[in-house]
Amino acid sequence: TIELRNHYMLKKGRKISQESSEFVTSQLKRSSVNADIVCWGSPDLINNNHRRMEPEHNSEYANASYWEQRFQKEEQYDWLGTLKDFKEMLFERHPQLLERKDKPMLILGCGNSTLSHELNQLSFTDITSIDYSQTVIDKMRTKYVDVKGLKWEMADMRYMAMFQDQSFDFIL
Repeated sequence: TIELRNHYMLKKGRKISQESSEFVTSQLKRSSVNADIVCWGSPDLINNNHRRMEPEHNSEYANASYWEQRFQKEEQYDWLGTLKDFKEMLFERHPQLLERKDKPMLILGCGNSTLSHELNQLSFTDITSIDYSQTVIDKMRTKYVDVKGLKWEMADMRYMAMFQDQSFDFIL
């Protein structure tokens, strides 16, 4: 069962389309996720330096093979920018995040972003980051092996039976 009490879609600090919001919400509902806050980014935020890694057609984003190939070559990229790009807005709209840093948080489609680590550096102590590329999960586990409070799991956000209902208080 999903219960999204405060969800919105981020696009460099702005809301993105209702259609995109409805798609992510429908995927989360199929996953039995329960959370206070859901923020989601969009892959259309790629800067020109990363255009060379983008698929010819957007439909390829749905293929795990695209992500495996991409993450074999790419070491780090922040789709939304770094936490500093949107943390003021996030914490201003949701100050309870700062009061509940020990509560479980889920990062969807973490890729090779620095977001999980940046949140951990702000004293968030229970962060699970998922992606459906085993390559990137293995790389992130290796990169942050000595960082307490970060967990990396290979999972598809559409099928998260590995997590019990109400496992997370926050989803980004």
